[in-house]
Amino acid sequence: LRYSEESLLLFLVELKILSKNRGSLFSSGAPYTLMEPGTTFQFQPGDVILSYSRDVTSPYASLAVLPARSLSHISLVAKRDGEIVVIDFYPPGAIETHLARWLNFDQTRLAVYRPVDRQLAERAAEIASNRISDYFKKNGKPLPFKFSVNSGSSSLLCSGFVASVFEEASANKILVPKFKSFIHALENSDLLKRLGVENPLVFHPSDIEIDPRFNLVAE
Repeated sequence: LRYSEESLLLFLVELKILSKNRGSLFSSGAPYTLMEPGTTFQFQPGDVILSYSRDVTSPYASLAVLPARSLSHISLVAKRDGEIVVIDFYPPGAIETHLARWLNFDQTRLAVYRPVDRQLAERAAEIASNRISDYFKKNGKPLPFKFSVNSGSSSLLCSGFVASVFEEASANKILVPKFKSFIHALENSDLLKRLGVENPLVFHPSDIEIDPRFNLVAE
């Protein structure tokens, strides 16, 4: 299956549907971009990154929905002091990493989805960054995993954090994702509740792949 995927990517490059800017076929970077050949890809605030790593949680999260999905984690691109950073939300809290360093992490696959509404994307990224910095200034520690939003619900996980900032940026008019998959592995299970996750905004990261308000721009 992996070989077939790589063959398809090469075919799309030959048709000039995708352009390969850098890296090997198995690079951990983002060599395939939906841009004109020779154009340098630039991450923008509000971009959503879906990824899959060698971490033990990735296969579990991928198989948590029916049908199984290949991308298990979601991150948000923002800007801090003029530099592009990537915001992740892992236990015990939010992590903000400079893009160059983040791309060196052990990701086996990643895809970048860009919101169609650029103003909304920039507002969401700003809200996310401000939440992290405001909490740190007030409490002297990173924004924790258990983080209450308007409803007072518990942990957001990575996807709930992203959903909440887009919801706030749109004045509660836009819910992400547009279509939420059924998480079959959690049916009749209290696993998330025992982990402290009760927020209804939590969704499977790969639901972004079929949300028409986001465009795939790189993989």
